[in-house]
Amino acid sequence: MSQPMLCGVLTLTPTHCGTGQASGAVDLPIAREAHTRLPVLPASTLKGVVRDWFGQPADGTDAYKAVKTLFGPRPLKRKTGTSKKTEADEDEAKTDDQKMDDQKTDDQKTEKTVNLQAGDVVFLEGMLLAFPVRSLTGVYRMVTSPMLIQRLRRLMLALGTRLPSTFTCPVPGEGSALLPSKQSGPISLEDRVFSSARCSASDQVDTLAKWLGRFVSREVGDSDRAALAERLVVVPDETLQDLALRGTQVSARIVLNHKHKTSDNLWYEETLPPDTLFAVVMADRPGTKRGPTDKLREALPRHAKVKKNQRYGQLGGNVTVGQGLVRWTLDVDVEVKQ
Repeated sequence: MSQPMLCGVLTLTPTHCGTGQASGAVDLPIAREAHTRLPVLPASTLKGVVRDWFGQPADGTDAYKAVKTLFGPRPLKRKTGTSKKTEADEDEAKTDDQKMDDQKTDDQKTEKTVNLQAGDVVFLEGMLLAFPVRSLTGVYRMVTSPMLIQRLRRLMLALGTRLPSTFTCPVPGEGSALLPSKQSGPISLEDRVFSSARCSASDQVDTLAKWLGRFVSREVGDSDRAALAERLVVVPDETLQDLALRGTQVSARIVLNHKHKTSDNLWYEETLPPDTLFAVVMADRPGTKRGPTDKLREALPRHAKVKKNQRYGQLGGNVTVGQGLVRWTLDVDVEVKQ
């Protein structure tokens, strides 16, 4: 079994990975976990994006063989019969719904999807690592909590990754915040104010920032990694949950009637803010052989235009209005060296 591939996804513009259904006053909310209400990146979205990197290779090529192994074969169509045309007078007498039902029946008689099987690589949901929050000190802060780091550690250990003992998260007291070692309070996070007495500087926050920086970029001198080290704040889990619920942007959008210059529709759409950091895991499907995740590592630079384990791309919807631009940091190294 090959080692799982650990990746970081950093949003560069507002990003909408939704659920397709309304939630309260928001018509198009982002995807969230049901029990924690924390933002997630759906696994189906992540798999589709990575698959799209490979394009549509011709049958029989090395790229097509790699795609077929990693993501599953392309569905084929097989004719099983011929459909009969209805008489013109009978067709005109039918309602639109009846015509649609007839068309569906004909399609089912004519074509059948075959050649389906699972791909060899498993994609897990993107887990939140740090969430940007408005602040009066430093413009904004990157907020994390012990629960986020513990969940990532637990998952990686379950997949067989050897993690260093320093990859942990300090635990702040109730109603308090932990800052990098050279900083002091007070600080504000949205409408929450942490007084100087409630803020503590910790070397453990510096160490955690270095580990999380690997998910931001593989370059040590990257400006976004430096920004994370300066802005990282550790808060209690309940505080993070509240900030992640209220810190997203909800925008009103309309469909314009060009003839009458009026709005035909109004809906509210939620987006993740820029600088939201996620961890994404790709691993071998149970029962597979010959290390499919290692094959994915080899195929990415050769067929998917991935350079230096980094790629910019689009995630979620609304690409034509500038949403969903993200940076992938692939194959983050957090293993203990022998």
